Amino acid sequence: MLFAEHLPFVQSTNLIIQLGSVLDSNTRLSIGDSGRSILLQHHGQEERIRLHAAVANIKHDSQLLPAPPLTSRISRLAALTRHKRSASGAEQQAILWTANQLDKDAQFLCGGRTSSGDFCHAVILGNTSIKAYKDLPSEGWADMMDLWHCHKPEEDHDHSALNEKGYSASSRLIAQTGVAMVDILTFLVSKEDCTNIKILEHEQNRIVCDRCGCLIGEVDTLCSGIRLYKPLLAFKSAQSEAITRHDTRLWLSSYLLSLIDTSGIRKFQGRYSDFTIWIFSPLVFYSLSTLGEDPKPALKIFYKKQLIEDRDQTMQLNKQNMQLDELTLPRDLEAALADALGMANTILPSEARKFQDWNVAFLDRFPPEGG
Repeated sequence: MLFAEHLPFVQSTNLIIQLGSVLDSNTRLSIGDSGRSILLQHHGQEERIRLHAAVANIKHDSQLLPAPPLTSRISRLAALTRHKRSASGAEQQAILWTANQLDKDAQFLCGGRTSSGDFCHAVILGNTSIKAYKDLPSEGWADMMDLWHCHKPEEDHDHSALNEKGYSASSRLIAQTGVAMVDILTFLVSKEDCTNIKILEHEQNRIVCDRCGCLIGEVDTLCSGIRLYKPLLAFKSAQSEAITRHDTRLWLSSYLLSLIDTSGIRKFQGRYSDFTIWIFSPLVFYSLSTLGEDPKPALKIFYKKQLIEDRDQTMQLNKQNMQLDELTLPRDLEAALADALGMANTILPSEARKFQDWNVAFLDRFPPEGG
């Protein structure tokens, strides 16, 4: 197995070679394509990966192979050329399915599969029901508005005046017929605007597709509407017959990057299950021979299958030192995140799976803006 992790901020690449057996005289490793690819030949088999950034030439490539009786080795390869890159630029990404990208002709379909294995694609949100899409502000927006108006000079500081503006923290967001309110992971819509849905009242008000039974959202009683999960939907435009959907991991990464951007915090605990994540890096590029040759952008995440603080202490800790917060994912998407991290950990070579007492995972993300 070949595994490479490129760290943009330190301009180096970590390489792990893991052999199924001790190397012999026929084992070969070579760096080619001007430092952008690595080829391993061992016991009549070949594995190859491409690197995100070219690495400097090594006088003897065999120096990277594990020495018997070891079957694995970790090496750090220097970048061939160094490029300046800002940390903030690495976190920026193209956010999909925002209000300014959608119009009344947009359709959202069930992204699940039928019992036969085919994609369902039942229409959930049709182009005749939604007349407008509106982006919801990021988390904490209402508190910021309260603060601004309370300290704005020559303004009435009465909080009742804030309520009239419609964005006070005491205001309650309500789903509106004909309007889809959009955030990073969900659409907030009225029940009347949806088709082919079924509410499972005995299962925490989950929303499933009436045709295939796959999960697509939940009832939002606080907002008197329905939350449809973007990761479980497919998109179709009236201008094209093409149907697009994106892996759940990409959406979850977008959510985590948004949390970093709005809170400045890197450690979060589950609200519904006992696990803790530490977003160690918002952008790495990893290559794994068992997944194919090409490098993928990802978040590097450390995680534990336990809480590091009691839940009732989390908010107090957040106020005191801004070091730990709670995830705000819906229950099912929080479970999907925990599952995705577990799966991402198991596919790594054994040497890459742990950092001290943390498990390590690479969660695929949408590419950063500008590549």
